[in-house]
Amino acid sequence: MQIDGDSITFTESHSENVPGKSPFTKEKLEKLKAQAEAGDVDAQYDLGIRYYSGDGLEQDYGKAIKWFLMAAEQDDAQAQFNLGIMYGRGEGIGKDVNTSMQWLKKAADQGHAEAVMMFFKSKRQEIAAGSS
Repeated sequence: MQIDGDSITFTESHSENVPGKSPFTKEKLEKLKAQAEAGDVDAQYDLGIRYYSGDGLEQDYGKAIKWFLMAAEQDDAQAQFNLGIMYGRGEGIGKDVNTSMQWLKKAADQGHAEAVMMFFKSKRQEIAAGSS
């Protein structure tokens, strides 16, 4: 499976903590982390985005994966999709196509349009490669 860096972009955050909309202060970070640690799926996703992009925080793919994983385990389709992309690219973790496909399938099963396209495109390529 090939995941091109230019073809996929992460969507912005789920809540009012939208990156780039207002200065991200230490107080806002502490509040967001407290919400995320308390299980708030939107806050978990938002921290994942901030760590992935380096918006208001130092870019850290490992921490992005941590927060996306927490949100994905609560069935957040966008977080599942993002994990699929990160595993497919090997961002913050070793490249793992099988794990990438598992996360993309979870997102696709929830109707995430890009995940559906990527999952089935990959399956078609897999079938074509097996028949040649």
